[in-house]
Amino acid sequence: MAEITVNLVLGKLADAVVQEALSLYGVREKVGQIERQLKWIQAFLKDADTKRHKDERVKQWVKEVREVGDLIEDVLDKFLEEVGGGKPEGLANVLKGIGKMPMKLFSKHKLGSEIDKINQRICEITENRKKYGIEELKETSSTGASVMLPIRPFFHPDIDETEVVGFEVDKKTIVDQLIDTNKMRRDVISIVGAGGSGKTTLAKEVYKSAEVKRHFDISMWLTISQEYKLMDILIKMLEKIRKVHDSERQNKEEEYFITELNKSMKERKYLIVLDDVWSINVWTDQLQAALPNANNGSRVLITTRFINIPEEIDRISKPHVIQPLNEEESKQLLLKKVFPNQFANECPNNLLPLTTEFTKICRGWPLPLVVLGGILSRKNPDHITWDEVMQKMDWQTDGRIFMGVISTSYEDLPIALKPCFMYFGVFPEDYQIKATTLIQLWIAEGFIRQEGSKSLEDIAEGYLDELVQRCMVQVSKRSYIGKIKYCHIHDLLRDLAVQKAKESNFLTVVSKNDTNLSCSTCARRVALHGYGNKMIEQACKKNIRSLINFEDVPNFNKFGTLRVLHMGTVSREYFNGTNCLKGLNALTALKYYGLEGDHNWFSIKCNFPTVRFFKRSPLTYMKNLQTVHTWFCKSHGELPPSFWGNKQLRHINLSCCWNHHQQQTPEGPPSAADLQSLLTLKGVRARQDWVIELPKFPYLRKLGIDIPEDVAGEPLINSLSNLNHLGSLYLYMEGGNCRMTFPDCISAFRNHNHLYSFSLEWGRWPRKEIGDCTLFPPHLVKLTLWRFSFEEDPMPQLEKLPNLKVLNLYGKIDATDGKQMICSRGGFDRLQRLQLYVRYLEEWKIEEGAMPMLNQLQMASNWMQIVPDLQYLVNLQELTVDCLDEFKARLEGEDQWKIKHIPSVKISVKIH
Repeated sequence: MAEITVNLVLGKLADAVVQEALSLYGVREKVGQIERQLKWIQAFLKDADTKRHKDERVKQWVKEVREVGDLIEDVLDKFLEEVGGGKPEGLANVLKGIGKMPMKLFSKHKLGSEIDKINQRICEITENRKKYGIEELKETSSTGASVMLPIRPFFHPDIDETEVVGFEVDKKTIVDQLIDTNKMRRDVISIVGAGGSGKTTLAKEVYKSAEVKRHFDISMWLTISQEYKLMDILIKMLEKIRKVHDSERQNKEEEYFITELNKSMKERKYLIVLDDVWSINVWTDQLQAALPNANNGSRVLITTRFINIPEEIDRISKPHVIQPLNEEESKQLLLKKVFPNQFANECPNNLLPLTTEFTKICRGWPLPLVVLGGILSRKNPDHITWDEVMQKMDWQTDGRIFMGVISTSYEDLPIALKPCFMYFGVFPEDYQIKATTLIQLWIAEGFIRQEGSKSLEDIAEGYLDELVQRCMVQVSKRSYIGKIKYCHIHDLLRDLAVQKAKESNFLTVVSKNDTNLSCSTCARRVALHGYGNKMIEQACKKNIRSLINFEDVPNFNKFGTLRVLHMGTVSREYFNGTNCLKGLNALTALKYYGLEGDHNWFSIKCNFPTVRFFKRSPLTYMKNLQTVHTWFCKSHGELPPSFWGNKQLRHINLSCCWNHHQQQTPEGPPSAADLQSLLTLKGVRARQDWVIELPKFPYLRKLGIDIPEDVAGEPLINSLSNLNHLGSLYLYMEGGNCRMTFPDCISAFRNHNHLYSFSLEWGRWPRKEIGDCTLFPPHLVKLTLWRFSFEEDPMPQLEKLPNLKVLNLYGKIDATDGKQMICSRGGFDRLQRLQLYVRYLEEWKIEEGAMPMLNQLQMASNWMQIVPDLQYLVNLQELTVDCLDEFKARLEGEDQWKIKHIPSVKISVKIH
């Protein structure tokens, strides 16, 4: 769609840096002519888009508009690169030497010439519009550039819950099959249904059932999809049973993990869910051998779209085929989505006939009902508006009702949201997408425009919430303050995103199955899913702007125009050659640099990337960076001052591949650095000059720093306490920094109303008291204390924190009145997750009525003599215990009654 290209180009032209550069070089007025022409063309693009499928001439006109938009982007990028990005200090440097003056004059003349050519092309395009009969259409509220504010509250606990309607009988049938004690042999049970029929929803309801959880010793959920890696599945399965060590990941092959799984599960009754199976081979040729076939009532539950898959499995129960919802169930599901904060029977009477029509046309399938509900939830609840939706709906697209509804949901999006939705196509099928990564990619791509005083991140969060409310994106997990943490997209909606992106040449997605690649058909954004290094250059155009890469690491020498580079889930096998990340220092135009990969592998290869690849850190050359997510190792050395001179920096997250006791993190920005846009700073070492002069990043939201022993801790923390926008804070006191007490440290932030997460780690084991609970930030939700030697039981103070939902305690107890902790009745009334790893703790008392909302508990009990009264934790869903043989024997023997109500229990034995 040329409409999206033009909208993005107009956004770039409006950028303050671009405007400043154009003004300083005296070409602003010429570019202003282009901007006015593009706005005029934009008014006709909606009509052109509706006609382009029927008229080849209109299709060609749309293509020409898109090409001229790309040309404008090329010219602007080239110009900004030559003149230093439009920064006044950059331009001043150009003027320092007389020898550099011709370059300035050449850039101005060249830009003027290019602009004249573009204006001429735009005039030709305008004339052609009249020939093809393309008319201006009035914009409706749903197609304009702005996005409507959500009418729901920011967070409602029921918004993201999967609506389960009409599956009660199906659920009971499958649960009965799973827990049937008359069948002790391993049984394979299947749920079969088309994409969007609700088979995964049904399987999740069965899997989460307390009855099922209690029946099996081990339960695992594995998403298979079309493209899967057996090694990843095997490691994930073994991780559900015990810790997988780094040496195993590095050196072992598939056969080793198959053997280990057989040994670990030999005497245990298990339930394995294989969701979205596309090939029978995943079970018959691969996973079946990894699971012991003992006659103990173990089960395997498969969901698939293909009836032939369960039919080909030996000794399998009859497939459970999903049936569509009846009319009443369909109406109930639709109205739950349309009116999420009301009862379904509050639907206005005049809309009931249309509601009936909608449900009949959706034929009882959940996905079109849910997506249609998302469309209607954004409309006024009146007959005229709903009837317009009915008339516009392409109900029979390709003969598939699913595609007709979800295509309409895309067309109904505001123009600003369309590129954001299409961008979901860059992620592999069934991928769990980190919301912060997605939002930062959107910003780097230029999809998010400034609106008033809001930050770009806040605006992008609103966009994501809007897509969730429209039921086009699903929330996988929220943070403990209600923000989206992970999200995913249904396969059919992802297919739509890829299809629309391909039609508009917005994005090219390349997978292993693509054998015929053509550079001429590839867009400026390329997503590579499991594609070999040798084919990457074939898949990418010379002027590629974005490369989102999974698994493979290419040679970057020929990709100098890249603005966005994101490498997610990069596997270890791609880091074993001398060409690893070759040419990375050539990416001088990058705005976003993200390297996720396999963290366990990077922990082993702690010298990655090694000095043989880079004389200096590649970050030295990336002068336009806004966002950096990468591993930063000793071989990089310190970050150069030029890196911190970049005023555009927004997010710096330098994850380290070593233990703090062995290496040092790079030094943070100097206090003189002017970083007004910086929101995240993690993985750096504090500087002495921060104590004297507060760093100039006043809007910082996330801070994670190491405080060296030679830096005075108390003055520094008092200085940092002036950062009033902090939401998350991590401090590591190197060498213990024993001159500070914990009360002094925490009380410096007691008036921070936005601080919800606080983590403190000491490098040694100083004796520390917790202090009074009134010293803590008032809205603290998550607290982590590492390497603490508690002088007294910390629980009496911590349990009074009114908003605490997550507590992680790692340390030892040196209390003079006994090595015990007590959680009293009514304490921790909002706590949901607790990790308790306290050395020398002999007894942990839990009173009845303590921690009433706790659902996750991880604990080490190497010194405990008595099993805690876990029976009082009535809502506990997951228990993980790291213990000695004696404690394990008590949990599985005389004290088993204390944990029998917990659906998921994982006990690991370690050597004391």
